[in-house]
Amino acid sequence: MKIAIRNCQRSLPISHKDIRRAVNFVLARQRIYKDGEITVCFISNNKIQAINQRFSGINKPTDVLAFDLGVLRSGKKEAFADIFISTETAQSNSRIFNTSIKFELYLYIVHGLLHLFGFDDHTRAGRRKMDAESKRILAALEIYAPTKS
Repeated sequence: MKIAIRNCQRSLPISHKDIRRAVNFVLARQRIYKDGEITVCFISNNKIQAINQRFSGINKPTDVLAFDLGVLRSGKKEAFADIFISTETAQSNSRIFNTSIKFELYLYIVHGLLHLFGFDDHTRAGRRKMDAESKRILAALEIYAPTKS
């Protein structure tokens, strides 16, 4: 599996090694092992707003957008997808929720991947299921929502 990390912003340093490790962990957990490519792109609010407007008709920034470019479901052995993450939103939300920026970034990565695996947070039941799986994954990665020191 090829995992491409694109850092198209300048506000935060990005650890390609740690991001790749997290994506591989989630793929293995969902039993996606072999072929394909996942691109994780870290971008500004302006860029994610433009993408959000173009593909969903919503003219505002968001935290994460995930695009399934092929069949990406549990049980398949390949994955082709792009995930866009706003580092500015991560910084803002870390202040609002009193979490670390690292937690916010990894939450968005996991959240984007779970959407690609068919998780949906548009209903209360779906949101609970997605939140529970996100918490399990982040805990297994030893990424918690501590308050800032």
